[in-house]
Amino acid sequence: MTLGIVLSIICGTLYRIGGSDLFLTNKTKYRDAGCPLVGCTLLAAHCWPLTGLAWFGLILSFGLSWGAMTTYFKKKDTDAEWYNWLFVALAFGIAFLPYAWATGQWGVLFLRTLILCLTLVPWCEIIGWDVGEEFGRGFLYCITLLIF
Repeated sequence: MTLGIVLSIICGTLYRIGGSDLFLTNKTKYRDAGCPLVGCTLLAAHCWPLTGLAWFGLILSFGLSWGAMTTYFKKKDTDAEWYNWLFVALAFGIAFLPYAWATGQWGVLFLRTLILCLTLVPWCEIIGWDVGEEFGRGFLYCITLLIF
């Protein structure tokens, strides 16, 4: 559990760096690739040992998570609405469809996606502080993987 909290804090930090105004080269890759890498590492460590099919599902889920990290499902230069955050939460959840298929954990996939929708949407609507909001999205993406 401690590993889950530590990796979720790292994931939240990477998510925030990806959206920050720091002068880093390719800073969005900290979010896009870093968060899925940390999340999949957490899942692999939490569910160890993984069989061959589970590894394959995890690799596919990494790729889908990378894609989910790249969008807020809105037009450029517009503010995100609650339904944009709902789509983000759904994308974060559905990204682990290959892992659920490989392991047969369909109920867990549904539960994690539901929890993401019920926590991420209010978090993004209530916080109103970019740093806390982005950190929280990354943290929730990662910590909810412990449900598996």
